[in-house]
Amino acid sequence: MLSSIRYKFLAYVLLPTLVIIGVGAFFLKYRMEENMVSFVENVASEITAKSAEKVSEWFEGLLKEVKALSESEEVVSALKERSLRSFMFKRDFYEAFFIAYPDGMAFTSMGISRDLSNHDYFKRIVLNGEQAVISDVVVSALTGNPVCVIAVPVKDESGKLIGVFGANVLIERLNDYVRGISMGGKGFAWIVDSTGLVIAHTQEDMSLRLNILNPEGFNFRGLESLGVKMIKGEKGFGKYWSSKEEVYLFFHPIKVAKGWSFGLSIYKDQLFVPITKLMITLNGIFLLILFFVGISLFVVTSSLTSPISALAKSIEKFGMGDLTTEFKADGSGEIFQISNSLRNMANSLKGSIASIAKVSSFLDARSSELLSMSEVLEDKSRIVFGKMESMDDFGQKVRDFLLKVNSMLEELVLDAENVYNLSVKLTSKTGDIKMAAKEGKEALYIVDDVVGEIWDETGATKGAGKELLDRVKDVGKVIEMINSIAEQTSLLALNAAIEAARAEDKGKGFAVVAEEIKKLAERSKSLTSSVAPVLLSIERETQRVGVAIDVLEGVVKRAFDQSAFATQKLSKILSNVEEVVSLGEELAEIAKGQSSSLKSLSEPMSTVSQAVADITKDVGKVKELLDRQAGLVKSVGEIGLSLKEASVKLMDLINKFVF
Repeated sequence: MLSSIRYKFLAYVLLPTLVIIGVGAFFLKYRMEENMVSFVENVASEITAKSAEKVSEWFEGLLKEVKALSESEEVVSALKERSLRSFMFKRDFYEAFFIAYPDGMAFTSMGISRDLSNHDYFKRIVLNGEQAVISDVVVSALTGNPVCVIAVPVKDESGKLIGVFGANVLIERLNDYVRGISMGGKGFAWIVDSTGLVIAHTQEDMSLRLNILNPEGFNFRGLESLGVKMIKGEKGFGKYWSSKEEVYLFFHPIKVAKGWSFGLSIYKDQLFVPITKLMITLNGIFLLILFFVGISLFVVTSSLTSPISALAKSIEKFGMGDLTTEFKADGSGEIFQISNSLRNMANSLKGSIASIAKVSSFLDARSSELLSMSEVLEDKSRIVFGKMESMDDFGQKVRDFLLKVNSMLEELVLDAENVYNLSVKLTSKTGDIKMAAKEGKEALYIVDDVVGEIWDETGATKGAGKELLDRVKDVGKVIEMINSIAEQTSLLALNAAIEAARAEDKGKGFAVVAEEIKKLAERSKSLTSSVAPVLLSIERETQRVGVAIDVLEGVVKRAFDQSAFATQKLSKILSNVEEVVSLGEELAEIAKGQSSSLKSLSEPMSTVSQAVADITKDVGKVKELLDRQAGLVKSVGEIGLSLKEASVKLMDLINKFVF
């Protein structure tokens, strides 16, 4: 934890600072170099222009002097006398003076004669009529020194060309001049003539040896293209390479001499030496700043990580489920506020877990009670279903018996009708009739007993149905209570999730527990929601069973009344049969009346038989309802078992906490 925070401080503070300083240093260096190049370009261009102008002025001064001498009487007389007196022309910067005739024959101030007819400067004056010519540098035939020639025409009073006057100018003076030009010790100056020959250079080994149009042997690259521009009279700036060093070249034409140019070369590395030194100094300052920033960060992180590490250990212990953990921190800063927030969160979470524990215990007890009640209801349903099956079997037996009785009554009717015609056989048959009457009476007694049992079973079934309805209502109340508990549990789970969210990463464990509690609460609510319609269906079916039992009770009562009526009739038949012996004479009339009586008895018996059939049909419906009710009760039991399992899981989750 301690190292992590320190590394993060270093990563988030030192690295960005280092990057910013690096980028700033690079940008500063780039801008300084750019400004330096721009500054040097302006200054060097200005120096080059001024130097070229100064050289031009120097040559113009020499040219004016030569022109003035050419117009003097001494030069005109010398042309006439073919003699040039040397003592008149001792001047600085000059090697010698000369006069030349139009044929090219020349005489120098050193007493030497020469033929100049093939020299370019002579032709340009004599043939082209130029008024002044400054030649390229040549080696003097008089002394072997490098010189350039300034030549002007000489004319008589009529303006006719009578000769050429000129002077050999020592180039050494130009070398002295360019050696005095520098850019703070970082550059060198040089002059080239129209042939590209360097006639003056700060470095002596370059003068009169280097030709910029063909710099072989000097390891220069890119100089030829710049040399072409220079001898064309252009001005500007360019780059060339000397070995592996980049060199900036600034050049400007010397106007007085055609094709001559003044150049100023500056090595790039030497140009940026001050910038490099400055950047080294700045980098040292930046590194020193970074060092002090790192020390400050180390001190700050050391003061922060100790209480944070203690809180981290407490949070880890708290995250393992020990809700009794205390969060302590000294002072009044942010860490102290964090510890207070964690303490408040722990207290709130302990309260929430305790409340959830109580709710889960209550849910466990209620689910056990619901499971027990579902088992009782299932047992009661099985008992009632068994009773209904017994009633169904008994009803079938009664129906079969009544069919037999009805058949017997039909036979009695036939017998009674035959009595009238077979009165002679009355005596022999009275015993059979008496026996049949007794059997019918006994059968009716049995019917009375069966109907009584049906009456008793119907009452018991009605009581069981009422008890079942009361139990269903009790289960409904329990479901409502469980639903309320589930809603409270969901609310508590939500509060726990909120508290866990406030703890961020350290509260992830609580968030998982809160999510499980929320799921269990939602499942409990879902189960109770599914139980409610089942209970409502049970209640409705139970009410329908009660209605069916009430109908059955009415039918049984009618059957009982009809059975009593049939018993009364059979008793009367038996009495009549007993009187047959004594009332033989009246047998025909009695037989006729008996036949009517038996016919009237057949209709109630048919009614009783139909009533028993209806009872059997209703009992079948009751069995179907009870079968459906048994399925619903089984569903209630399964739901109760699911609630029991959910409450056990909830208790297991809660038992992981120490509070």
